[in-house]
Amino acid sequence: MNTSSSCARRWAGRKRASPRTATCTATVRSGRRTAKNSSKKLLYWDKLHRLWWVGVEDKKPVQVDQGDYADIYDASWSPDSRWIAYSKADRRGAGQMLLYSLEQKKATKISSGFYSDTNPVFDPEGKYLFFLSQRYFFPSIGQLDQRFNYYTTDGVFAITLKADEASPFKPESDEEKPAEEKKDQKPAAAKSGEQKKPEEKKDEKKEESPKPIQIDLDGIQSRIAPVPIPSGILNGLAARKGKFFYLAQPQEARAFGGEGDSGPRNVLHVYDLEKREDKPLLEGIDGYDLNKDGSKVIYKAGPVIGIVEAVPGKAKVGEGKLNLDELQVKVDPREEWKQIYREAWRIERDFYWDPEMTGHDWKKIGARYEALLPWVVDRSDLSYLIGELIAELSTSHTYVGGGDQPQRQRIGVGMLGADFDVDGGFYRIAKIYPGENWSERTRSPLTEPGLKVKAGDYLIAVNGREARPNQDVYAYFQNLSGKIASLKINSKPSADGAWEISVKPTANEDGVRYLEWIAANRKKVEEATGGRIAYMHVPDTSIPGIIAFDKQLNAQLDKDGMIVDERCNSGGQIPDFYTEKLKRQLLALVAPRDTKDVPWPPVASLPARAATLFRGFSTVRKSDQLSARGHGADSLASATFSPFAMGVSSPRRALLFGYRTMAASGLSKITASIPTTWCRSGPTWSLAATIRSSKKPSN
Repeated sequence: MNTSSSCARRWAGRKRASPRTATCTATVRSGRRTAKNSSKKLLYWDKLHRLWWVGVEDKKPVQVDQGDYADIYDASWSPDSRWIAYSKADRRGAGQMLLYSLEQKKATKISSGFYSDTNPVFDPEGKYLFFLSQRYFFPSIGQLDQRFNYYTTDGVFAITLKADEASPFKPESDEEKPAEEKKDQKPAAAKSGEQKKPEEKKDEKKEESPKPIQIDLDGIQSRIAPVPIPSGILNGLAARKGKFFYLAQPQEARAFGGEGDSGPRNVLHVYDLEKREDKPLLEGIDGYDLNKDGSKVIYKAGPVIGIVEAVPGKAKVGEGKLNLDELQVKVDPREEWKQIYREAWRIERDFYWDPEMTGHDWKKIGARYEALLPWVVDRSDLSYLIGELIAELSTSHTYVGGGDQPQRQRIGVGMLGADFDVDGGFYRIAKIYPGENWSERTRSPLTEPGLKVKAGDYLIAVNGREARPNQDVYAYFQNLSGKIASLKINSKPSADGAWEISVKPTANEDGVRYLEWIAANRKKVEEATGGRIAYMHVPDTSIPGIIAFDKQLNAQLDKDGMIVDERCNSGGQIPDFYTEKLKRQLLALVAPRDTKDVPWPPVASLPARAATLFRGFSTVRKSDQLSARGHGADSLASATFSPFAMGVSSPRRALLFGYRTMAASGLSKITASIPTTWCRSGPTWSLAATIRSSKKPSN
C-alpha cells in the first residue's frame, strides 16, 4: 500500500497485472490481505485506530470498528470472507475479541471481558477460531523482594464456531484400534492380445470457492477449549489446514542487563491437530510468515532471512538463507533527500500530538527549511536540517537519526582503570580504581587476583615497548582492548629490576570511575550523618538505572533514611517502579525470640525514616546536540524524573533539594520510520502529571 499523503491507495490484485486504485482516507497506516480470496478483499487500519475492509471490485472502504486506546492490528478473515475476527484493547490494555459480520455490518463481542484475548485466527475449514489468551496465573517470587510477578500467562485456545461442533481436543479412547486389512491393490494382468486403454486425462483441480461457514453466536463464550500445550509467553499465532503455528519466548529472554548473547530466542512451534502433537520447528528467530498451505516458512533470525520446509526436525536457522547482499538500487541522492525531508515534515503534520501544531504555521516553516535543500551535500547535513525543522516545535523527545552514514574504522584503546602521572621519565600509577570484577562493565584490570601491582608503581613497558611520557600513556595501549597485554612494572622509575605481569585491558573505564564517584559520595553522607543515612545515585530510569536503584536500595535497607541523587539522569521510563518502593508503609515488626526485630516488609519506610531526594540539573553531551536541539530548552532527564520527585514528596516522605530544569509541563512522544533509510521521532501524545507536590522544591 502506498503511504503517500494523497487519498489514493494502490495495490495489485494477485491475478491482475495492472495496479488498482481505491478511494480511502489519507490516514492509512498498514494493511493485511485475506487468507483466501485475497484478490477480492483487503483489511487495513489507520492512524485514528480505525479498522477498515475494502473490496477490490467496488473499491469502497467500509469501517469495521475504531479502537479507543490502540490500533486494531490483529484482524483476520474467515475462510469465506464473510466474517472478520479481531481484538480491541480496553482501558486496562487487555484485548477483547469481536466478530464482525460483513452481511449484517455488525460486530459482536465474544470475549467475557475478564481475560485478555488477542490474535484470533480462523482455521481454514471454518470449524474453529484459535486465539491467544492470558488465563494462567503462576506467580514467581523475586530473590530480593517478596513481590510476585507473572510470566507464563499465555495459552492457545479454540472456540467451536458451531454450537454442535465437538471440541478438537475432546477425550479420546486409549484402546488400540484394530489394524485394517490390506487390500490387494495390484491390477489384474492384461490378457495377451488385449490392448491397454489409454488413460484418460484427469481434469485439473480448480480452486473451489470456500463454502459459507456457520457461526452460532449464542453461547459462544462457553465453547472455549484450551489447547493441551504448556503455558508460556506466546505470540504470532497462525492457522493452516490441520495445524497451527505460534511463537514461544523463553522467560530468560526477558532478563535485561546481561552480558551474554543478546540474539533472538523465539521458538516457532507447529501443532498437529489430528495427532495432537506440539513440536518445535525453528529456534532462535525474530519472526516468521507462512505460504498459503503452510508447507513453507520464511523466517528472520537477526540479519538472516531464509525460507525452509515447515517440517519439524528438518528446518534449521541458517538454512534456506536468501542472498540479499547483491541487491542494489539506483537512487538520485538529492531526490531521495527531498523525499526524506518531506516525509519528516508530513509525519509531524499528521502525528504531532496537537493538530494545531501549538500555534505554528507548519506549512510556512516547512517551506522555509526546504529552501535550504539545494545546499545539502551529505546525509549529515540532511539530519541537521530536519533537526532544525522539528526544533521549531520546542518539544522534548524529538530525535533524528539513521541514514547512509560513512563507516569509520575505529581502533580500540585498552584501559586499565587507573590514573597516571609523570615521574622520573616514566608513568607512575597514581591510583587504581577498585571496580567490581564480576562484571565486564565494571572490571578493573589491575585488581585481578595474583597481579603484583599497586598504586605508586611505575609502568615501564607495554608489550616490550618502553612507555615514556613523550607520548600519551594511552598511545601504548592502542588496539589492546580486550586483548592480553604484557606490562613491565617496577617500584622505581627504572627498567632495572622490573617484573612482568599479564593483564587484559577493558574497552572503557567509565564503570569503575562511576563506582568510585558513588562510593565517595556515600562516604561523605555516612561521615556527615554518623552512618544513619544511606546514599544512592540513579543514572536513569531505564535498565541501568533500575539495576542501580535496586542494587543500592537493597544494600542499605538498614539505614534510617536515604538520599536519592538523580543529577545527570538521562531519562527512560516513568519511574513508578522507584516511587512504589520508596512509598511502602511499615506494616509490622517481626520479633523473634533470639534475634533483633525485623521490619515487615523489609522494603518499607520506618516511622523515623525520611527519604530525601536531591534534585539537580541534567547535562547534554556534545554528541547529543542533535537530540537536544529537538528538546528545545527541556531536559529529557528532568522531564522523566519529575513524576519520581512528585511521587515521593506528595505524601510528605521526602524533601526536594535543587531547582527546576524542565521548562515544559509534560512529556510528548512519537516514533516513526519511513522509509528504512532514515528515522525520526516526535510527539504523538502528551503526558500531564496527576500528582502535585504540596510544597515547592527547595532551592
